[in-house]
Amino acid sequence: MSKVSTFTTIIEAIDADKSLSVEQKRELKSAVKRMADIVSSTGLDQAIDLTAIAVRLKSTSPAMAGMSRRSLSNLVSRFRRALKVAGIEFHPGKQTNELLGEWATLRELLSDERRWRGLSRLAHFASAQGWKPDDITDGHMDRFEHVLRHQALHPTAGDVIRKLRKSWSHCAQYTAGFPGKPVALPKPRSGYTIDPKDIPEHLKIEADAHFKFLENPPIFSIKGDRRPDGSMWRSPFRHPLRRALAPSTVAKQRFMFRQYLSALYRRGMPLAAMTSLAAVLQPEVIERGLMFFYERAGGKMTVQLGLIGLVLRSMAKYTLRDQELVTTITAMIKPTLGRRRMSSTVEARLRQLDDRVNRDRLLALPHQLVRDARRLLGGKPLKAARIYEAAISIEILIQIPLRIGNVVRLALDKHFVKSRPGSKGLVHLVIPAEEVKNRQPLEFEIPRELMRMIEEYRDKFRPHLPGADSKWLFPQEGGTPASYKNLGYRLCRAIYDRTGISMTSHMFRHFAAEQFLEAHPNGQVTTSRFLGHSGTDTADRYYVRRNTARAAELHHRNILRLRGRVQPPVKRDDRPGDDEQPF
Repeated sequence: MSKVSTFTTIIEAIDADKSLSVEQKRELKSAVKRMADIVSSTGLDQAIDLTAIAVRLKSTSPAMAGMSRRSLSNLVSRFRRALKVAGIEFHPGKQTNELLGEWATLRELLSDERRWRGLSRLAHFASAQGWKPDDITDGHMDRFEHVLRHQALHPTAGDVIRKLRKSWSHCAQYTAGFPGKPVALPKPRSGYTIDPKDIPEHLKIEADAHFKFLENPPIFSIKGDRRPDGSMWRSPFRHPLRRALAPSTVAKQRFMFRQYLSALYRRGMPLAAMTSLAAVLQPEVIERGLMFFYERAGGKMTVQLGLIGLVLRSMAKYTLRDQELVTTITAMIKPTLGRRRMSSTVEARLRQLDDRVNRDRLLALPHQLVRDARRLLGGKPLKAARIYEAAISIEILIQIPLRIGNVVRLALDKHFVKSRPGSKGLVHLVIPAEEVKNRQPLEFEIPRELMRMIEEYRDKFRPHLPGADSKWLFPQEGGTPASYKNLGYRLCRAIYDRTGISMTSHMFRHFAAEQFLEAHPNGQVTTSRFLGHSGTDTADRYYVRRNTARAAELHHRNILRLRGRVQPPVKRDDRPGDDEQPF
């Protein structure tokens, strides 16, 4: 029975290798120990599982590892070399073997470097295996995928294979003289949603009326007091039934309702039987539909299931007016309602910013980008403008944590309001309620330093961007505001490239809330108002992590203070040895 390889056995193999110098051994052993710190939960004794290590590395940013991007890359390279010294079979990160025969000819045929880049890894592997380009079939692709997934430290093996299959098939179809044959393209996850045109007309009318009601509810409530005869007196002067929902929120609810109808269809309910809301909102029918999502998620009560249940509950409450059905639906989705909190992924990313070094890097980044943009303005104005665009968007999100959807739609002629003419007046950022997700108006005083950056960007850099003749602070070609996905990607990519911190644009709101609550542990009300929440429950639910961490820190300081009263501080020369107990 072969011995299981662990981090410890790799270190032993390095020590036993006489071909390595003392310095080389030190570097390789240090890389193995550091890698164990990052990916292992049991230290050096954990068995080597390349697939698990690759998955862990994929979810670990340089900042999470406490390293720069280059240092982490060098660490992975040294660890690969350590694996080779220990005799552990693995697929190298960069293959350097010579391309032989027909593969070398294929390299000359593909002059497009981007197309070759997608095939290069397979070409080197196949050349070493003795495969020829015209031999490649789906079986060869599957073999290569197995190697990448189980014998390589490749965090995105699935993406590589998908791109490889597409590139190979594209070349086989459209490149003259290409020796290979097309292979099967990766199959996306099978869809299940039905076409909106297939929904019965009467059901569609009822659903449309419900969603229009959510987007434009009546100004006054239709609720009133009962008369002695039991009839309802409908007063026009009572409180509104509910606040209007944003069009984007209503659009999402429409789609979730279509997902629900699709689930019923996949569960065997004919479309012809979906005649009305009452027909598809029977308790046994709802259970059948929600069970589809439960089983599709592998027997888990997911957030998606809960949100779809809330849409159905809203229909039962406001359109069917069936309180018993509302209670029934609430009971069905109750396990998902109490778990609405920050995801574990976001919590892990926010822990990067608990480190003061990472936090300082993020806060200093906008000014670093501004300096780079100024330096490039003369020779590469478009690149300089993109860098300054990232700088100003990051600085806005640090100082004024808006939702990215509001950031991209900031208009120079509308949202920046001066208190008086001239450069010495105050400037407020004013966003009306109808432009905000939860219909809460937002108003902030813009710090002078930030306003100076905005003015420099507007006057010197923004004119070099496509669509600069429009009114938008962040324009794009065609005179429309930048896509929130594109701007969010650019600013987050700049953060990752410069600091190694992996984060999303929405995390700036979490960051702002946590920093405020760290300084003011009972400041949930102020935090909610600062972020534009309609109530304090969001701050209580999502930002309790910071309160707990702050309380633990204060407790730790108090314990140190109490210990200082009980016994004097331990001097350096009086500290216990390795075999002694501190108490």
